[in-house]
Amino acid sequence: MSEIRGVYTLWLREVKRYVRERTRLISSFFQPLLWLVIFGSGLRFSSIGPSGIDYQEFIFPGIVGQTLLFTSMFMGISVIWDREFGFIKEN
Repeated sequence: MSEIRGVYTLWLREVKRYVRERTRLISSFFQPLLWLVIFGSGLRFSSIGPSGIDYQEFIFPGIVGQTLLFTSMFMGISVIWDREFGFIKEN
């Protein structure tokens, strides 16, 4: 039970940090939209994706995956950084 409490505490701390950092919050919304609008509209008439599927529909799952991957990487790096400087004590 203490492990779950520890994970919850780290999660809550990271969510608070995420919400307080305006640039990270704004960029996490605008970067996927940029990819979807700029590249999706620009490459709409190309023959890259499977036939019969709009290119924006084709790249949407990749954009969602990319956003989740980078957000989790930044949160993981933040935890490592805190541990490096002694904020998180090891047992």
